[in-house]
Amino acid sequence: MKKFMSAAIICMMLVSVLAIGASAESFIPGGEYCDLSIEVKKADSAAVIKDGIISENEYEKADISVSEADSMLGIAWSQNVEMYPLASEMLKTVEFYFSWDEIHGFNFAAKFKPHIIMQEFEQPEKFYSEYDGTWMNGGDDFLNQTGIHVSVGEELKLYSLLHSGEEYDHGFIYRWAVAKRTTDGQYISGYYTKGGLVGDTPVPGEDYIIEYTDDGYVICEYSIDFAEIKPDARAGDQLYISIGLTAGTSDKPNENSYSINLGEYTYYMLRDKEAQNGRFVLLDEQIPNDASSEDTTVSTETAATENVTTTVATTPAPTQPATTVVESVEVEVTDGDGNVVTDTDGNAVTEVVTTIITEAPTQSAGQDTSSPVTGDPMIIAAVVAAISACGVVVTKKRK
Repeated sequence: MKKFMSAAIICMMLVSVLAIGASAESFIPGGEYCDLSIEVKKADSAAVIKDGIISENEYEKADISVSEADSMLGIAWSQNVEMYPLASEMLKTVEFYFSWDEIHGFNFAAKFKPHIIMQEFEQPEKFYSEYDGTWMNGGDDFLNQTGIHVSVGEELKLYSLLHSGEEYDHGFIYRWAVAKRTTDGQYISGYYTKGGLVGDTPVPGEDYIIEYTDDGYVICEYSIDFAEIKPDARAGDQLYISIGLTAGTSDKPNENSYSINLGEYTYYMLRDKEAQNGRFVLLDEQIPNDASSEDTTVSTETAATENVTTTVATTPAPTQPATTVVESVEVEVTDGDGNVVTDTDGNAVTEVVTTIITEAPTQSAGQDTSSPVTGDPMIIAAVVAAISACGVVVTKKRK
């Protein structure tokens, strides 16, 4: 029944769009307004790295439905109704990840797959806003193509710029748009109405990064310094944030563009006085960080092309190095019965036997003697045997 109602609502909205066809349209499948409250765990700041890799040490994935039957993420599209199916398909691919820490502030990562990754706009020039009476760091109309829009509000609900037609306090603390050009890989950014309490421009590679994968996904990692949105934020505080993921092929507003949105104060979402941001509660609970632990793996390949892997324990190094001595001894050759073999002249036949002797090193002070130490003859023998037979490859894995 719920799916039937959702389909009916969608059909009515599409008819409305076809009838009006003059502006963008949006709706939230799971409710009349965005009603997302997300708990955000604390991360080790050393694990938060802008490298385009979403690591479990950096964030925790948000449990948000991407089913069009009940998702609380907003679907928005331009006046071109043909964009709605593309937005609907992109919804299914969206993933959000969140964390916070004292160094970077509020951290999020987003992954999504538009029908095409396209961003060909130039860096927008600064312009004078008559509304704010200030010079803005460029606009955000490049969000008609692939980009990410972040806004932070003073409250959960803000007065709307659209539909109200009356004076209002916009209530925005931070509104930035970022993107990466597909033509040359250069970043572009800009804001409209408010660039943050401090007003520092987010720096690519430090505050955010955008990567495009070979299989068509967009990955964005983004951090907002608490100084820009809530100075001295700590566990127990609540933030009101909206995040929009945009896509399209048009260089004009409201043409051939669409977006998926967490919260309603984003580039394409239509808002009335009851519109809401997403709610983010900062927790004191820590995300485990095992990024610093490394496995040193010795991989060998046997003559039969089977892979053999030996993991060497990373125990502390010994205080004294292993001692290796090469000894050569001349011994008499004996037959199977133990008799000395002689030559035609009756002289005993001898041979020289060379032996490599490796003495175990001294343990480090306080070292656990139950673990093999670097230079243990058993390990040396295994590694030497592997090297002499097949070669050796040493790799380090980041968990």
